[in-house]
Amino acid sequence: MFIKGLLRYCDLCNEKEVDGFHFFARGATGRVCNVMDICHECDGNSHDRKDASLEEVEAWAESVPNGYLDY
Repeated sequence: MFIKGLLRYCDLCNEKEVDGFHFFARGATGRVCNVMDICHECDGNSHDRKDASLEEVEAWAESVPNGYLDY
């Protein structure tokens, strides 16, 4: 899942203070955390994305036993 927002920096091009996406992933223990931040210019699929809200990411994190959002 991902959330649209202001990034401190893009993980691909290192551009600072840019708009982009925070990508979240779930690990084997159920922990969900931010794994990558990509700006709009580096993300060629940004026009196809429907971003989630923080509440939606939190609900997704807690949808499995012992799942939680770690941020």
